[in-house]
Amino acid sequence: MMGVDSINEPGQRTNMLFPQSINEPAVDVDSLPKGPPTVDGLNPAEAAAGGPDLLMVIHGTNFSPMSEIKFGSTVLPTTFEKPTKINTTVTPAVAGVYPVIVRNEFGESAPVDFTVTEVEEARAIDPDDLDEEIAEAEEEGDFKPLHATHKRKPKRR
Repeated sequence: MMGVDSINEPGQRTNMLFPQSINEPAVDVDSLPKGPPTVDGLNPAEAAAGGPDLLMVIHGTNFSPMSEIKFGSTVLPTTFEKPTKINTTVTPAVAGVYPVIVRNEFGESAPVDFTVTEVEEARAIDPDDLDEEIAEAEEEGDFKPLHATHKRKPKRR
């Protein structure tokens, strides 16, 4: 980022940081943090193990272009959106609870948990045992029948 002093109206000056590349936003210096970051929420806050990479958006306060996101013990590349929003890409490889911490030049946030859940493996059912499997699943509350109807579209004339 390059610092520039800009004039808004006669007699009013605003310090701005302008990007060195087209992919970075300009930032009003007065909106930059004056203390450590806080994290109000993660979106999403959980994912299935082995799932695809996903964009995690972090909402909070006191974020800056220099903020870092620590996911577990790994520092991830961070994209600064605005002082209340940053994001990164997460790879939910292994099930567990991962603390997410945001750091800036004044300190770091309290950790907020991101949960990666274990995915149950599907198992094959012998068609001869299907009625028994359904009855067992209904007893355990794990079975919800799907009801679908198919309507024919009227023929065009």
